[in-house]
Amino acid sequence: MRFFTSNLKSLLAATVCLTAATTASAASPWELSLSLKAVDAVYVTSKGTVLAADNDFMYPETSGIYYSDDEGETWTQASVGQWLYNYFFEAGDYVFALGESGRLARSEDDGHTWTVLNYTRYVEDYIDAKEEDELVAYSASYDPEKQRIYLPVWSSTVGVIYSDDFGVTWSFTDRESLLLRFEDGTTVFDNFYSSTFFNGQLQVYGIYRIFIYDAENDTWDCMRNKDGYEVNTNFLAVTKVHDGILYASRGMEDDDEDMPFIMYTPDMVNWGAVASRPATIVTNYVRAINHDGEYLYAATINRGIFRTKDLGQTWESVGEGLPIHKQYPEILADRTVQLAFSENYLFAAQHDYFNSTSGVYRVRRGDDMGEEVNSIAEIFGEPVSVTVSDSEISAPGAAAISVCAVTGVEVLGTSGSTLSTASLPTGVYVYVVTTSNGSQTTGKFIKR
Repeated sequence: MRFFTSNLKSLLAATVCLTAATTASAASPWELSLSLKAVDAVYVTSKGTVLAADNDFMYPETSGIYYSDDEGETWTQASVGQWLYNYFFEAGDYVFALGESGRLARSEDDGHTWTVLNYTRYVEDYIDAKEEDELVAYSASYDPEKQRIYLPVWSSTVGVIYSDDFGVTWSFTDRESLLLRFEDGTTVFDNFYSSTFFNGQLQVYGIYRIFIYDAENDTWDCMRNKDGYEVNTNFLAVTKVHDGILYASRGMEDDDEDMPFIMYTPDMVNWGAVASRPATIVTNYVRAINHDGEYLYAATINRGIFRTKDLGQTWESVGEGLPIHKQYPEILADRTVQLAFSENYLFAAQHDYFNSTSGVYRVRRGDDMGEEVNSIAEIFGEPVSVTVSDSEISAPGAAAISVCAVTGVEVLGTSGSTLSTASLPTGVYVYVVTTSNGSQTTGKFIKR
């Protein structure tokens, strides 16, 4: 890929104002709009309905799809099969939701009622029977000219399928040209996490490669750089198209400051990168990006949500009021998985491993949403020192301490800075220490 080309800079200069962002004196706070055990998606339809999907196999009665006709003031749980939905999109006159076990829910009334479709039987010759329950897709793209839905399946044996009747029946795109070929002669399909229909072409993003589809000839071409080498995506899982520009970032841990935080391109040939990542960010892991016409937003893992209107020259934090959890090695305890805009609000699907703060949050849109920050302590507060003994957890200055089983279920809790663990059976647990400003520190310990 060619970075920082003069043509790309000229194109963006015509549409982006490269001036310092104005910092508001006080940011608007987020509020919990809908509490869900394991929210995985939030989406605002073209008609203004706000949709959310809960994806928790431990609580099937609350899993499913929810809708709001008043920008998140009230919510209704839709009647739809509990197939752990994770992604919404629109195609033709329908709204769709992708689910597990090869399910695809379709709505004709903007998300109020749903019909569940199933693409499993169209791919069953290429998967083991034991894989059927785990068959899933995490993105879909729509070609409005052909009226065709493309579905990249998260599988090393399937590839990309398409439907010309809005999800009822499915066919395969060419499989041979989509294979990855390794030096030892083995071939495998990439696991595709993201896709987009951009500049009249379908593109799918795998763990290893980016493929571009030639629909007329039904062939796939692996994207290459100027020297002809295949481009390694390094898990380029997050994309957003706005005003003719594709923005993309990586959904994986990467603390290399020389790697782009967010990249952009008008044509998949000329690429640029935002000037910097926010000063408080210690990883390039971006879980969601979106654009409201003025600001580019980036939701990071455990480090809040940021926005820029000058391609990273300056960044503002828009995370006030969101629950904040720090990361410990085994689990990403808290994450914003998707962002969506209604007329008056920005919505965030906030997935919390421990269930205590998981749900859909919203903040009123406006210039007062953001505040510039210069240090991690401005967001997280000063670090809390936690001491774990055989019978007690101590965290001076903490407002509350809780203990969870590794399943995420809380088993002990108290307000204050000490918690007795004498009653806990032997086992592995996770502590959650909450400060007065709402930030949280987590860690694992063994009760002997």
